[in-house]
Amino acid sequence: MIAVIIVDYHSGNLTRRALASLVTLGRDGLRFIVVDNGDSLDAARMEADFPHLAVLKPGRNLGFAGGCNLGMVRALEYGAEYCLLLNPDTRAETDFIRPLLAAMEAEPRIGIAAPTILQDDQGRRVTDGGGLVNWWSGTARGVTDRRLRAEGPYLEVPFATGAAMLIRSEAIKQVGPMDEGYFLYYEDSDYCQAFIQKGWKIGYLPQAELLHATSSVSGRGSESYLYYFARNRIRFVRRWARWYHRPVFLLFNGMVRLPAMVALYGLIRRRPVAAVAIIRGFLDGIRGNSGPMPS
Repeated sequence: MIAVIIVDYHSGNLTRRALASLVTLGRDGLRFIVVDNGDSLDAARMEADFPHLAVLKPGRNLGFAGGCNLGMVRALEYGAEYCLLLNPDTRAETDFIRPLLAAMEAEPRIGIAAPTILQDDQGRRVTDGGGLVNWWSGTARGVTDRRLRAEGPYLEVPFATGAAMLIRSEAIKQVGPMDEGYFLYYEDSDYCQAFIQKGWKIGYLPQAELLHATSSVSGRGSESYLYYFARNRIRFVRRWARWYHRPVFLLFNGMVRLPAMVALYGLIRRRPVAAVAIIRGFLDGIRGNSGPMPS
């Protein structure tokens, strides 16, 4: 049984669309768990509309990691063999689960499997064709083309986006929950490294494809987005990078990236509040602060 976990934050229509697309796949053995971080969903109506669905209401915003953790706890209680984390703004047109599951059943050391993610528009541009990590700059990103190819059934990568990852429950029990200190962004990068440290593989399946309306709920360019990325990048590198990466990372971020981003948002785009968010995020990262963005 596969438990599909969607963390919702005021994106009920998108969540419904994602669920509907999964139902149309006609797969047996799917159970759905929606974590309502925004406390905005009509749980009774949604549970009536979709079979095998549970809406969890924590009563506060747990962040992405906290929402995923709550969903995974429930999935393990159900006895799910796999947990499929999906963003609410994803949509399936083909059965992308099949190749992910086949690879994991063939290779028992794959702890996380990820599909190719395409922009949900007419162009179908690749937005995540496998993940890479640059420890010098502290960047974990999806490859935006099809350069990564698998000679076998999958390609081993250091990073899979939390927008879509199939996770083996056995591995979750060994590795533990996501780090909720990130609250938003970089928690998926961190989780992948935790899996790798425990001897699990991250498998990318180029032939599995999922659509993602990446601009719809991500808040790209918002003050919170800029704050969390500036802060959590530092948290990620401190935890996982090798000692010789860290001084280069801090010099690059403090002397190059920070001034460039502050100039871009504060002077060129004339968004001083955004520039302040970047500075606050950087300083909070240096201080080791975690959790939600301070008000």
